[in-house]
Amino acid sequence: MFDNDINFIFAQTNNRKLLTEFIMETIENNKRSLPEASTVLVLGILSLIFTFSCGIVGLILGIIAVAMASSQRKIYMNAPGEYTESSYNNVNSGRVCGIISICIAAIIIAFAILIVCGVVILGISASTFGW
Repeated sequence: MFDNDINFIFAQTNNRKLLTEFIMETIENNKRSLPEASTVLVLGILSLIFTFSCGIVGLILGIIAVAMASSQRKIYMNAPGEYTESSYNNVNSGRVCGIISICIAAIIIAFAILIVCGVVILGISASTFGW
């Protein structure tokens, strides 16, 4: 069937550019998506959302997204011709969202620790000096 389609197009148009586009489209349609590309993207986006609402959940989701993205990137690098580029882009987007979420969560946690330490030091100094 594929040969008949090529012969038909080539006979009708005699245009190599159209034939090349048809072949490339057929090859692109035979590619698969990465198995967990959508999952990585959803986890990355959720990690950003939960980082601002409840920090530790966002941090955990970000770590999971980055870990899953690394395995999906390895799968794609082993056989890039078998998977679609859009699914690889989804994996990269989820990975970037996860990394940003981890960084923001780390800053929020460090700031919270500094506040707690400041309150403790203020409390100790207040009780020591009798304020």
